[in-house]
Amino acid sequence: MSKRGIIQLVLLVFLLSLSTVSALQVSLTPVQSEVLPGQGPTYIIHLINDDSFSQYVTIKTIDLVWMMDKDNTQYIVDAGQTRDVTISYTPRDLSLEPGLYGINFLATTGKVRETKLLPVEVLAYTALVDAQFKSLPVIDPRRTTTVKLLLNNLHTIPMDDVLVQLQSNYFQQQQSVKLATKGSQELSFPITLDPSLQEGTYDLRVKLTASDGHVLVDKAFPFTIGRYSQAKQVVEPQNGVFVTGETVTKKNEGNAVLDEVYSKDFTKFSYMFTSFSPAPSHIDLNDGKKVAVWEFTLAPGQSYTIQYLTNYRTPFFFTVLLLLGIALFYHLKKRDLVIQKKVMVLHTREGGLAVLKVLITVKNTGSSVLQHVELIDRVPHLLKSPTDFGTAKPHVRSQPDSTHLYWEIPHLRKGEERVFSYKIESKTKLPSSLLLPPASAKVTVGKNRVMATSGTAVIRRR
Repeated sequence: MSKRGIIQLVLLVFLLSLSTVSALQVSLTPVQSEVLPGQGPTYIIHLINDDSFSQYVTIKTIDLVWMMDKDNTQYIVDAGQTRDVTISYTPRDLSLEPGLYGINFLATTGKVRETKLLPVEVLAYTALVDAQFKSLPVIDPRRTTTVKLLLNNLHTIPMDDVLVQLQSNYFQQQQSVKLATKGSQELSFPITLDPSLQEGTYDLRVKLTASDGHVLVDKAFPFTIGRYSQAKQVVEPQNGVFVTGETVTKKNEGNAVLDEVYSKDFTKFSYMFTSFSPAPSHIDLNDGKKVAVWEFTLAPGQSYTIQYLTNYRTPFFFTVLLLLGIALFYHLKKRDLVIQKKVMVLHTREGGLAVLKVLITVKNTGSSVLQHVELIDRVPHLLKSPTDFGTAKPHVRSQPDSTHLYWEIPHLRKGEERVFSYKIESKTKLPSSLLLPPASAKVTVGKNRVMATSGTAVIRRR
């Protein structure tokens, strides 16, 4: 066979293998992938024949943990068609522990094998339902109190005829409920107690039992029995934008006069922005917190309302204004021109006369070239006229109290720094400390006249 023939044969085999591999496709749709112990999941398997002729497809389970109801069953799938097959599994061990599992599934035509890992989660009975009281108020034993229990089915397993029991040493209530998949139910239980029941905290047991007898929930909640003379308290939150607080109403529903005390803790910061109505009887300090205390007397049937609001709007706006002020100050304070003035004592002559050297540094800290910068410095008449100006000699003008020095800088590039210097001598003995006036520089930036000033230079005698 020629080399060209061999290449054509190899290419044909390769194309046939591609056709064979892609001829059968398998996908799945979970019907019930969450199950209880001893139960099995259900799926819809989609057998897709991409070939141009009908195929016989055999489905099998190759799993050691799960058994399939249609294991080793053959189906014919017409060319270009999809056949849906519903399959169910049961665990080989009915006491299989809760957890996440994967079931190995195989579909084969004899030449093509397609495997899939089918996800399944075995759930514990105690993980199916959450039970919480939506309201469990302080109970007055003289009145019937309705408590509301909220049940949530956390998974996709529907439950019919769930028995819900509320049990304590003083009453029992029960109802039956149907919980849809991931559904919720709110149950109301009217509670009537013996009026002589003493005040205190008791346990209220909530128990949910499935129709097959398995316990879904079994836990206790504390509830409080109040005195006859105990005031009823209602707290209404008062919240808004940067405002938080509460309105507390206490009512004496008993048959005796009550001396009541109500207290509320505030941080020192929040206390500064809190208003009260009425004003507290007194303010205490406890563990670094401000404690507002109201003391009042309630006759039978009488109510007392307390309101406190913490309003952070004012500090918030002040903070915003402060930040804007800081930004504005920084913007106004930011200079395109920075100037520094330093003075050094070179040496001291006989009689305490000193020879000084002054250094003035001018720097462009802006983002553009500065044109025609004017530098000005003053030398007090306590000192002799300056000399040794270096490479840049200023214009010197004598004034009654000082000598003025003027330098003209034609241009100063961005980031450029220029240093100017001169020497001076004291006319008399140098004092222990002498202040030289600051130097200044002026320049026009755009339409604004910018001025920069150095600090005061201090001369200290060594």
